[in-house]
Amino acid sequence: MDIKSCSRVLIFTFFLLVSVLPLKAKICLGCPNDNGGGGSGSGGPAYSCDTMGSTIYVDISRPNNNGNGKTWASAKKYLHSALAISNECSSITTIRVARGTYKPSINGTNRDLTFFIGNNISLIGGYPEGGGNTPDHVNNPTILDAGLTEGVEAYHIMVIYDQSSNVSVKGFRFRNGFAEGSGSIEIDEGINMSRQNGAAVFIRDNANVVFENCAFYSNIALGSGGAIFAYASTVRFVNTIFSDNTAGVNGGAIYMQTNSTINVINSTFSKNLYYSGGGGAVYNTTGSTLNLHNSIVWGNTNSWNGGGERNLRQCIIQDNNTTNGGVRVNVVYQNPEFENPDDINGADDTFFTNDDGLTLCRGSIGINRGLNTAPNLPNFDINNSARISNQQVDLGPYELDFFPLYTGLPLDGEYTTAKVYSGRTGLPIANCKVLAVVEPSVPIDGNISISIKFDSLYSAYNEYTKFVARSYDLNNTSGDDFNGRITLNFHNSDFLEFNSDPYSVNNLPTGDTQSNKSYLRVVKFPGSAIPPFLPGDTLPIPEIIDPVDSDITYRPPSQIWTVSFENSGELGTYFITTTNNYVFNGLGPFSKTANWLNGLKPFGILPSLNTITVESNSQCEINEMIVLKPHSQFIVE
Repeated sequence: MDIKSCSRVLIFTFFLLVSVLPLKAKICLGCPNDNGGGGSGSGGPAYSCDTMGSTIYVDISRPNNNGNGKTWASAKKYLHSALAISNECSSITTIRVARGTYKPSINGTNRDLTFFIGNNISLIGGYPEGGGNTPDHVNNPTILDAGLTEGVEAYHIMVIYDQSSNVSVKGFRFRNGFAEGSGSIEIDEGINMSRQNGAAVFIRDNANVVFENCAFYSNIALGSGGAIFAYASTVRFVNTIFSDNTAGVNGGAIYMQTNSTINVINSTFSKNLYYSGGGGAVYNTTGSTLNLHNSIVWGNTNSWNGGGERNLRQCIIQDNNTTNGGVRVNVVYQNPEFENPDDINGADDTFFTNDDGLTLCRGSIGINRGLNTAPNLPNFDINNSARISNQQVDLGPYELDFFPLYTGLPLDGEYTTAKVYSGRTGLPIANCKVLAVVEPSVPIDGNISISIKFDSLYSAYNEYTKFVARSYDLNNTSGDDFNGRITLNFHNSDFLEFNSDPYSVNNLPTGDTQSNKSYLRVVKFPGSAIPPFLPGDTLPIPEIIDPVDSDITYRPPSQIWTVSFENSGELGTYFITTTNNYVFNGLGPFSKTANWLNGLKPFGILPSLNTITVESNSQCEINEMIVLKPHSQFIVE
């Protein structure tokens, strides 16, 4: 072989070796030596990347940090030690972290200390103390806390830098970051990180970072990004809470710049603040893009500012700030009715449980309101419940396992308007009281308004036809038809009052006589009535709706009846009544009671919506006057 050919072989072999060798992970140049600058730190043993494997285990309950991190039995005690190894060894792809509170130092007070991620890894919290196979962030809280010592907090809890593949962080809580220093930290040659931005996580030059089942709270940045500062990165937040984060300038929760893209799925922003700039929840600069799906932004100093594009799909937003060319699809500007936003971990002081303050109350407009096909929708919510309940995903990180329910009966004159798209949507007023529930058979895009009238003085139609003294006027303000289910609610006393009137030949069901469900009818007057919502002779002919018995339900503790039925065409005013078909099945005079089925005979006036039927094998002699009110019928078979 000549020299030229030999050279070519050597060059080819060199490039082949380079191509198969793993790329070296990043370390932080300016970070303190025991936190990402290399080495296992904190007294750990020497290690070899060739023998470390792909997973490191971390457990704060270990007696010391002397383990090699290869198993739970030899787990590292400190997370920053495991990250230091990972940042040297690109072969490591996963770090599993047991429950506990982790700080970016053992006893140091250097505020530049941080959890530095310079490798494409999955960082997973929520494993039990001592280790296990399955993470559970609900029962095994895993906390990243910036508090180095009493009154001394790190500027950044975590830094993620320059990863071209995937970084995922799942099942952690980030708290107490305090980015209020001066100057900057050099994280790479010529790359600096301000000590005033991104108190929880500083993210720069990353292709795909994912946070899932996380909470960011009580983080403060003197500059921008109270919780998150994202620079030239693509980041996704799923089932994530941002609450009580503060920026001195822009972006109480998140600040984005330099062509960053952030995708938010089923997450909530609440009580995030800025002081001198903008973007209570998010500030995204020109060239950056924010995409929100199935999420709630409510109770912040405002939703967002900045020149970047914002796309909103199936969200509840507190204000109508510009989207800068982005789209709005099925966006609602209505209070989501959190249980208690001032107590985000609830009375049990445990995050990600059903009493958390940012769960939705039972009448919230956010229940069953999301898009089931939203991108990257997880299988489970933030408290490990099935993500889609009752056929339609809820908004925010918590999935509730109930339909919108009535928490109290509406009062006379109460009124609301709510945006309806698909799924089972409550029409609520303040304090999560639901006036009605609607479920369109196909997705619509309309505002449904509803008014309640309760007044026994207006309980008769055409003088003799009596109604339960509680009526519901529904109107689709977009002018389109509404085809689907409607559920109305009544108190047991409403039905008892109706039954006390002599008109009620067949009584409505009550708590004691639930077998009478078959007598209940819904009378619909199409179109919207004029207050006081009493149907008059000028209205269209009413429609009789006969709900099936299984759609008439009673809840004894609250004594509330719910009546569900199918509506077609336009909406209108709905009343509850009974209707009666008087059956003549005898031989002889009309006036003889014995000639009528069950001895039930009309007397002088047949009220509207009622019927007289003379059976085909009968002989009826009309020997007394009977007045037929409008929309009543006399049928001879």
